[in-house]
Amino acid sequence: MKIDYHPETHSLWVILADRPSADTDEIAPGVNVDFDAEGRLVALEVLDTRQLAVSELEVSGVPLIKVLSQVAAAVPLAED
Repeated sequence: MKIDYHPETHSLWVILADRPSADTDEIAPGVNVDFDAEGRLVALEVLDTRQLAVSELEVSGVPLIKVLSQVAAAVPLAED
């Protein structure tokens, strides 16, 4: 699994499988899911993360170090 954040568009991708997408469905406004040719889920996309309530974000069953490393790579640190 890979989490990819694009700060210029405020979009978030959660890539579940390394397979090409063949079909995309919008499951909620601004939330898409991608399926491969066999109908298996391969990715989730949130188009405008500014609308997310980050304080309510809950991560379950994902190694925390991987999530934190993805966030650290996407968010520039303030310089002293």
